[in-house]
Amino acid sequence: MLYETSARIDDWRYRHEADKIITLLFSCDHQGGEPAANDDIEELKWFKISNLPQAIADGLITAEHTPLFDYLLNKYFKN
Repeated sequence: MLYETSARIDDWRYRHEADKIITLLFSCDHQGGEPAANDDIEELKWFKISNLPQAIADGLITAEHTPLFDYLLNKYFKN
């Protein structure tokens, strides 16, 4: 896994708290197997980075997380 970037997320549940949410974004090459969700996440899936623009357009990525994925698109597809 490769650390790509991170961002502080303006989550409504933590707006008035001292502790905030930070999302870390990692990338990796899929070797095999399926990811498994646990008690802290509802669903987890592998996806191709080339599918990101459509996922963003379809609203599958929250506005708060879009800049993280824009970073990946700029890094891997725009030289």
